[in-house]
Amino acid sequence: MTGRVAPLAALLLLLAAAAPAQDAPALAATEEALARRFAALREALEAELGGPFDPPPRFVPARRAEVARLIAAENEEVLGGLEGAPAGEELRRLCEQQGRALSDACFGKLHLAEGHVLIAGETFARLAALAPELAGLREAAFLDVILVHEAVHVWQDRRFGVRAFVGQPRDEEELRARFCVLEGHAQVVTRRVAERLGLADAFALLVRANSEVPSSVTDPVMRHVLDMLTQATGFQYVEGEKLVAATLERLGRDAGLERLFTAPPRTLRAVSHPEHYLAPPSDDLDLRALARAAAALLPAGWPSQVAPVPEPALRSGLALGGEDALAWLRDGHRESYAATASDPRGAGRQVTIVLLGCTSPEAAARMIDIEERVSRAKDEDFAQPGGAFVITSAEYAHPEVGDRPGLWADKRLRTPMGEVSVRTLVAVRGAVVVEAMSVHHPDLDRAALEDLVGKVLDLLPPARD
Repeated sequence: MTGRVAPLAALLLLLAAAAPAQDAPALAATEEALARRFAALREALEAELGGPFDPPPRFVPARRAEVARLIAAENEEVLGGLEGAPAGEELRRLCEQQGRALSDACFGKLHLAEGHVLIAGETFARLAALAPELAGLREAAFLDVILVHEAVHVWQDRRFGVRAFVGQPRDEEELRARFCVLEGHAQVVTRRVAERLGLADAFALLVRANSEVPSSVTDPVMRHVLDMLTQATGFQYVEGEKLVAATLERLGRDAGLERLFTAPPRTLRAVSHPEHYLAPPSDDLDLRALARAAAALLPAGWPSQVAPVPEPALRSGLALGGEDALAWLRDGHRESYAATASDPRGAGRQVTIVLLGCTSPEAAARMIDIEERVSRAKDEDFAQPGGAFVITSAEYAHPEVGDRPGLWADKRLRTPMGEVSVRTLVAVRGAVVVEAMSVHHPDLDRAALEDLVGKVLDLLPPARD
């Protein structure tokens, strides 16, 4: 779909019904061939949409450079209205970079201004070669499902107006939540079309591509980092589908779509918890506002941003903690935000403050122990020689910070760019966990991080008895 979709996992759109002996890149070479393939899918799609799709969408072959320009132009229009967005030439350069990066893995793209769909045939074979499990990306079935998925976006545009729906959200989180509706609805419909056409296995490949790191990535640290990135970039497809499916089941197709497209969720928490979207809880803690206040404590003059931490990315980060960590995520986690600042001189220095809102003070206290278990598991997994990133040393302590002893970890990593220090301090106040991390910042030692975390803790409301 459009702009805020991220690298490979976020843009491996879908799979469907057609002769596997045929080659997707070749079939995507002409507008006539694309029209013939969609004609064979149209009846099943209309059955799921509940009415005729007339006129059928127009699919136009396109080169990657053309897709990149379109993504850049549409991103510039949307991102320019977000809080804290750059302006002028800086915004233009940023969007051009995004366009080039996203077009690397973009199979299909709705042209919002003109209403047709660009199909980038050259992408299929290139990405299919990345790993054996992705070989099916160049099959005709994969092309067919992309046609279905993109046709749903055309239907959304005709019914609700995608530009008007995206509008001018307050920030990137709200923008991502709206894309969860767009992509989640497309996923729900395409899954059902695939089931009608006997393509459940093909759709499973899409889900795998959206949520798993390719097997060709073998370095354990890189796999861990890329898995967290994949969970974040695939969020609008995987979690968006769950949101839309739950809403349609609860309200019915017509009423559910009306609710989703006229009153979309505003947070990623509401996306991951459809029950909160359908019946919003009365929250008395604005964690987003607290994260924005914490961002003001980051190094002066460093560009910073505040963003939600999607639950799938958090799940990936906690996986080494075992079932207890995953149980905490299910029962003890409420929502999380991260404030990050990076050294503009490009020295690789970065400081991050993460606020994890928990369901109770007890759940927050449990998180300290889980964090240490996960951290020590990483020490073992990421200390293997031969990897691109290797933990060479790790020291721990439990300073008296917050409501109970916190967790201090000081690690050294050997990287292709040289040795890097990573220092982390975790503390608890009430039902909130505060985690501060400095990467390659020589001035942020333990005392400095304790001072920083203390100032963040002072922003939080007093702990309740």
